[in-house]
Amino acid sequence: MAEPNRVEPSIGQAGKIDPSAVRQAHEIERLQASLARLRAERDMLARSLALVERDRQLIGHEIHDGIVQDMTAAAMLLESCSDHLHDAPEADQQRLAKSLQILRAAIVEARRLMQGLLPIELNPRGIVGSLRDLCARCQRDHAIDVDFQSDTRIQHLPAATETILLRIAQEALNNVWKHSGAAAAQVRMFQLGDELTLSVHDEGRGFDPQSLPAKQFGLAGIRERAELLGGRTAIESSPGHGTTISVTFPTSMLVQV
Repeated sequence: MAEPNRVEPSIGQAGKIDPSAVRQAHEIERLQASLARLRAERDMLARSLALVERDRQLIGHEIHDGIVQDMTAAAMLLESCSDHLHDAPEADQQRLAKSLQILRAAIVEARRLMQGLLPIELNPRGIVGSLRDLCARCQRDHAIDVDFQSDTRIQHLPAATETILLRIAQEALNNVWKHSGAAAAQVRMFQLGDELTLSVHDEGRGFDPQSLPAKQFGLAGIRERAELLGGRTAIESSPGHGTTISVTFPTSMLVQV
């Protein structure tokens, strides 16, 4: 990386160096060095996120081509066996039916995990278009009515930043589908001053946030991704009254990654 341009202090009358100019030159050099470090950290973060996304894709393909295929074959084999066990004791038939039920549920869960690992598609129109596409895909795949609205001046963000925002929304929508029991969700993105907020709300069964394990996987992932962009996460929920997950970011951080 090229060194920042060195700032030379000015020389005043009679060949004397102006002390205030020296201090100013040193301050400019310090700021230039800090900016260079921030750019290097930004580039490293972007590369790291790209590698994480690549690894997610590889794992998704492994799940689809290996685990899901094997479990599907096993389910088909058990189903064929059940066709020939009409004369078996009722207890054995019940055990076989229970095994099939567990296996089918495991296949559904594996496919859910696989979908969460598939590549995030970035819309060339920017973050608003990408989020709208994600909501439409969730509505199509999970039969959830997802209403998306946006009120922001931000259009285009670095690819790494958009990917983080989309993964946060994806995880929150997965929670709606898997846990809430709700038939609809609302996704909102709005800007107030120098902050951008992304929220996902449902009117489902809700939960007590204090009762969840500290490392509950989906919510922990949302918090950790938000922290990568200097954001903060708020979870509002109570049994029987739905859930709202909100992440708020300083816009200055969003454009730097």
